[in-house]
Amino acid sequence: VRQEVQKLYNTPADKVRQMPCGYDQNIFKPQQVEKKALLKQLQLNIPFNSRLIIFVGSLSMTKGIDLLLKAATLLAKETSLHFLLIGSGDIKKIFTTTEIAAFALERVHFLGYQPPELLAKIHNIGHLAVLPSRSEGFGLALLEAMACARPVVTTAGHGAEEFAIGAIVAQLNPKLLAQAILKIC
Repeated sequence: VRQEVQKLYNTPADKVRQMPCGYDQNIFKPQQVEKKALLKQLQLNIPFNSRLIIFVGSLSMTKGIDLLLKAATLLAKETSLHFLLIGSGDIKKIFTTTEIAAFALERVHFLGYQPPELLAKIHNIGHLAVLPSRSEGFGLALLEAMACARPVVTTAGHGAEEFAIGAIVAQLNPKLLAQAILKIC
């Protein structure tokens, strides 16, 4: 990010300070969460031993929701994987009925917006967070997941390379995204 600002504004390195974005450390932290109780609260009838992949962001092409759903489809044979998608939006407004039918959505759960306190608990029962963005200002959702001691899988090119712990894959490649998810889980 620093190099982009220097180049864009033709500014010397000593005049550019990079300030990290923040998250609420009182909320996003490792914590003991009763997984069964939380799954029940979220009205998710999934096996207790499921590996949970967490996506937080608007359900949009910019956030790479299509790439994530394609990766989930590639991982359909991995029956212990469940994808929890948290954020606003409706895939019916993004994709046609035919496109939606092509995705394997049996283990993809759309949870809508969740308040930060509940989101932190969800991260704490998850196995990893994923953010396959085409464009990202910072990736606060990744930082929040990592604050809960969870690795992340994200795409290159939006600054996450400077702080992400997990895997960084090329943009627009659902196969690499699926492989990284499977490797970390």
